[in-house]
Amino acid sequence: MGKEIIIVTISLGNDGAERILTELARQWHHDGHEITV
Repeated sequence: MGKEIIIVTISLGNDGAERILTELARQWHHDGHEITV
């Protein structure tokens, strides 16, 4: 799954990648994980 996310972020460019990473971080934090961005 990780590789697909990386491929998508590269395709979208920095702007899209930042948006995806922010959303992933939000979901991780919601699941009880601590993550720093």
